[in-house]
Amino acid sequence: MSTPGYTEVNRSLQKWQGEIARYDKEKTEAQHSAEAARERYEHLELENDQFHFTEAGFGLAIAMFAVASLAASRMLFGLGVFFGAWGVVTGLAGFLGWTIRPGVSIFG
Repeated sequence: MSTPGYTEVNRSLQKWQGEIARYDKEKTEAQHSAEAARERYEHLELENDQFHFTEAGFGLAIAMFAVASLAASRMLFGLGVFFGAWGVVTGLAGFLGWTIRPGVSIFG
């Protein structure tokens, strides 16, 4: 290969190696950004689950209180208090960022 052609190829090779290094750096930055987004998503999903359990706890508590008042049952009233307290705890966990996992702690 002639000297002018060799230098042109060498310049082109250096240019492409620079592009490869730039893309490798961008790939690493994108991976870090994706990991941060995944962690944020998991945190928000936990909060969402906590608020669903809060809503369920309050709904069950209201139902238990209604049935307890009709049946004059202290046991159903106590069960309503339990579900209401569970709703308060999971609601506070959602607002204060506690890592209570309601599905795990109740069902196994």
